[in-house]
Amino acid sequence: MDRLKTTFIRGLGWNSGSQVYKQIWTTAIIIILSRLLSPVDFGLVGLTMVYLQFLNIFLTTGFESSIIQRESISDVEISSFFWINSLLGFIFFFISVLISPIISLFYNDSRLSLIIIVAWVIFIFNGFSVIQRGLLFRSYHFKKVSIAESISISVSGIIAVIAAIKGLKYWSLVIQQISTTLFNSIGYWVISSWRPKFIMKLRSLKHLLSYNLHVTIFNIISYFSEQSDIIIIGKFFGSVGKDKKNGPPFLGGIGYDIVRRFGSECCLEANDRTSLGTSGTGAKPRRPSSSIAASAKSP
Repeated sequence: MDRLKTTFIRGLGWNSGSQVYKQIWTTAIIIILSRLLSPVDFGLVGLTMVYLQFLNIFLTTGFESSIIQRESISDVEISSFFWINSLLGFIFFFISVLISPIISLFYNDSRLSLIIIVAWVIFIFNGFSVIQRGLLFRSYHFKKVSIAESISISVSGIIAVIAAIKGLKYWSLVIQQISTTLFNSIGYWVISSWRPKFIMKLRSLKHLLSYNLHVTIFNIISYFSEQSDIIIIGKFFGSVGKDKKNGPPFLGGIGYDIVRRFGSECCLEANDRTSLGTSGTGAKPRRPSSSIAASAKSP
């Protein structure tokens, strides 16, 4: 149990430090970009990200949590999860292509259509990286994930500033989002040595999908409680209205976002580790199976 506490405290430290750094860096980049871009540029991308975040709920949170929470999980189940998630990434990308004209019509701004199509390539990158990230957290590699994500957001921020200086306007913000997701995905694959097998058995995922459904429903409710006002303001006041409410995207709610991320990563992990042994004293933390323990390179 002492080892479990030490692991959790260290993980919390790395997660908290990483989140604080990422928020400070992102804020600094957005302040710089606000001098180079117009409020409309921020508003356009902000409206796009509202819809991207909604579909991303189905692709990320539930699957990652399912992998972390399971007491034992086989290679077949993980590989099946990986291929399903990758397939969903492509499906959501094509859905974005189909609904982008509808969203543009809803906001009466034709520019949104192309932004949505380009920005939602993020789904493809997420589809290939969610399982890797879940395995890294399952194997206690908080430090490696924190470093990889910090590097990713640093490089993507610099790229966004360069793009804005070159006159790419709102596309610099789109590039920032895409590059962050791409670099994160590359980082997870470099850190983790687990590779999917060419096998998919849906029957073995029945119990995992049940857990995933509950997490997804909760996140959908949470999403609409947080984003519904932005959708309405964007509809009646346009992209500038979105900017007037929150300022440049990602500047508002920094403190809340840090706490939310701590809860979804560290506390989720802690709950899983402390609830698996027998009740009372003598509870033993679960160790990953041999096939999964090797899924990430040793620190």
